Amino acid sequence: MNTTELLRRAATGLLASALLGGLIAAQAPAASAAGVGTGKPCNRVGQTANVKGTVYQCEDWGTLRWVVRKTPSLPKFELDYLRTVTNRVIRDVATADCRAKDGIGVSSTLRFLADDFSTLADDAVLPPGVKAADYVPRARTLAEFSEQAADEIDDGYEADGYARYAVVKEEALPLLAMINKGLGTKFAYKTRSSC
Repeated sequence: MNTTELLRRAATGLLASALLGGLIAAQAPAASAAGVGTGKPCNRVGQTANVKGTVYQCEDWGTLRWVVRKTPSLPKFELDYLRTVTNRVIRDVATADCRAKDGIGVSSTLRFLADDFSTLADDAVLPPGVKAADYVPRARTLAEFSEQAADEIDDGYEADGYARYAVVKEEALPLLAMINKGLGTKFAYKTRSSC
C-alpha cells in the first residue's frame, strides 16, 4: 500500500467513527446530570446513569461518551400479573380499613394481604428499574407483619394487631412507590364506603 492509500483509509475510518459517534449522540435525549446526554465525555467504560427514566452507559467509541442503553422489556403478561397483585393489595387495605370499624373479618383480610405481599416478593416479576435488594425484603417483611397482625387480632390482642397493621399500611407506601416508578402507574390507597 502506498501513502495515499493509507491516508485515504485512515480518513475513511475517522469519518466513519465521527459519523457513528454523531449518530449515537443524536439518538440520546438531552439530559443535564453530570454531563449525561450532553456530549460531554464520561469517566470510565461501563459507568451508568439514570436521568429521568432513561439509562445511559459510558462506552468507548474512540473517545468515552454517554450512550442510551437498551433495557430488555418484560413480557406483557408478567407486567399484567404484577398490576393484578398490586390491585389486590390496594383492595385488601381498603377492606381491612373498612372491616376495622366493626372488627368482623379483619384477621382474614390481613391474611389475604399477607399472601399478596408474599406474591409480590416471590412470584410476581420485579418492577422494571427497581433493585431487588430494596424491594423483595420489604415485601417479605410486610407479609410477615400482616400475618402477625392477623394472629394478634385472633388471639385477642386487637390493639397490638391494629397497631401492627398501621405500620404495614405505612411501610407499604415505599413499595407502592417502587411499583409505580417501575410501571409508570399511580397505585394509591382507596377508601370503601361499604364492606
